[in-house]
Amino acid sequence: MPPGPGDLPGPGEDPGLKSAADGTRRVVPKGVGTPMLDRSGPARAAAVLAWALPLACGASGCAFVPKSRVDEAHKLVQSLRAENAQMKDVALSLKVQNQDLTQRAVDDARAIRALEVANGQYERSIQGYQDEREQLREAFQDVKGQVRTATGP
Repeated sequence: MPPGPGDLPGPGEDPGLKSAADGTRRVVPKGVGTPMLDRSGPARAAAVLAWALPLACGASGCAFVPKSRVDEAHKLVQSLRAENAQMKDVALSLKVQNQDLTQRAVDDARAIRALEVANGQYERSIQGYQDEREQLREAFQDVKGQVRTATGP
């Protein structure tokens, strides 16, 4: 945007000050493109009043509240802070407990897998023993039949 006639400093004026249409002057520090407000006269008085009035009302506002209500509010704040601290302790305790249970679940899952592997091995071993027992039974029946035929009726 090209500078307008009000943006250029006049003779003897500080080149860092620029006048605005509302009567304020904008201060533009060297090397910065955004101007800051430099209020003077009635604009400055209005700005100070707008800033100071809430402070004055806020400071005197406490005088209108009974001391018992202020004390009650302080007690409430203290009890809420204590309750908040207690809740933080409970949350931390639950977090630690959750981590412990999660670790136990991981350990239990590993143990279950190991037991499943061992169980599979035991089942195969038992099946092998049962097959061997069946073979021995059949062999015994064969031997028994041979003895009966050899000894005669």
